[in-house]
Amino acid sequence: MSLREIERLKGRAVRDLDKASSDAVKRYFTTDTLMPEENAELALTVWDRLREQELWLECDCCSSRGQRPRLYVAEPGQIRRFPNTGKNIRHDSDCAFSKRMNGTAREILPVRVTRSDGEFAIHRAFSEPGRGGSPPSGSSSGRSRENSLASVLFSICEKAGVSTLAHDLEPVSGNHANAVSRWAESRTMCRDSRTRICLGDVLVCAGGYGNGIMQLKKLRETLQNIEAWPSGGRPHGYLIGVVSDYLENKEKGWYELSFFGWKQPQRLDARPHVFAEGAKRNRAPYLAIVSLAHPDRSTDKIHGLRCYMQPCLSEISWFPVDSNLERETVRVLQEWRDGLPNGVTADIRKPLFDTLTEDGEECRPDFLLTINRNGDCIQKIVVETMGSASIAYEESKERTHPRMKEIWGNFALHDLVVSGPRARKAAQSDLVKDLDAIIARVNVSRKHIGVSDV
Repeated sequence: MSLREIERLKGRAVRDLDKASSDAVKRYFTTDTLMPEENAELALTVWDRLREQELWLECDCCSSRGQRPRLYVAEPGQIRRFPNTGKNIRHDSDCAFSKRMNGTAREILPVRVTRSDGEFAIHRAFSEPGRGGSPPSGSSSGRSRENSLASVLFSICEKAGVSTLAHDLEPVSGNHANAVSRWAESRTMCRDSRTRICLGDVLVCAGGYGNGIMQLKKLRETLQNIEAWPSGGRPHGYLIGVVSDYLENKEKGWYELSFFGWKQPQRLDARPHVFAEGAKRNRAPYLAIVSLAHPDRSTDKIHGLRCYMQPCLSEISWFPVDSNLERETVRVLQEWRDGLPNGVTADIRKPLFDTLTEDGEECRPDFLLTINRNGDCIQKIVVETMGSASIAYEESKERTHPRMKEIWGNFALHDLVVSGPRARKAAQSDLVKDLDAIIARVNVSRKHIGVSDV
């Protein structure tokens, strides 16, 4: 037997390592003895692939009812074993990993935070046989357990305005792609004392209907020929666009993404991460971000390495949502704001990052409305889509809803736990009544300070 690479989410086998690679991994990551550089290269090639494709290892030390102990990669340049709990079983007492890895790391999940200028790089430099090494400039190591591509996508969407349905801008892919491209032109992806990489130079926006094919080809050429990159990382860029679906090409050993308006699917080495992938119902289309880089030292070709996909409003709108139910809420909000009186407008924002209360407790509303009168903000309204009757879901909302009310005050629910056309129509009517009542309270309170009615 040898070490086996498996999918992190599904646990399905990807490949069994050949004996030379398996032996090299065991020796490199469990001993401090000197070893030939070519063997160290074998071990580090496996480590890089596990990290880039977000795979786990199964140990070959034992077999119990078909199970094998699991291992995972960690920074800097380590392979660790999982705790002997749940689905993971104990290593043999004489296993090299059991002897070496007698402790487990505690995982900490901080609040979701936005990336700052210069923090948009995710791919580290290939590991060197000397072991160790520092994270690259722009990495998020130690900040969050959250998928790093997700935080890049969310930061771009929020800073470029994609996560807001402004009252005066049609929310279509072309406008969103242009907004992201303009914003990225002056932003730093990563830097060190000698080199700065502009995010706009390594970002392609697929704005729909075939846009971006030539830009993607140019990006691949740029990444292949780039001469300087900040220390600690390696050249990479991003492709962002709306995807209808992805398929596994088992014959060729990769995945294929179908971008709207593109004739040919785009190759991806690893299975995409999809928001709330465990949900059974289809939530396409998705706003996808793909990272492109050299997959390892052995090739000069640029591959699509990682991908994160977030449901979006429609195939022609990048506006992010979490579910089909949230799409329904957005449609209700758009219809409601279309009927507002002259001079009153409403911007619909999808918060992508946590907000903290004064006590440091985090919350993130489904939607946040900004109500304006003649260009001035007069009120904020939290809108929550209720989509589950489970106890865990209800308990979560019971914790976060009071926090939202503390921060923003006004609060409205769209209760979609109900089923049937008549019940859904009643839920829509209740949401609209709540919104109208909040607007009316604003008008009454402001009349006393000399502000006329709407």
